[in-house]
Amino acid sequence: MYPNIQNEFAMAFGDEFVANKIGAFDLVGFCVHADIQPRLVRDDYYL
Repeated sequence: MYPNIQNEFAMAFGDEFVANKIGAFDLVGFCVHADIQPRLVRDDYYL
């Protein structure tokens, strides 16, 4: 649809669209908006 845009995600985590650039702040923001405890993703993402 948009040949000049290359993203790994359809929606961003925080301001990041590239998986290896997602940081703790982005994941905690996701957890707040999704109403889940950050400890649920902590072990998988080394927060």
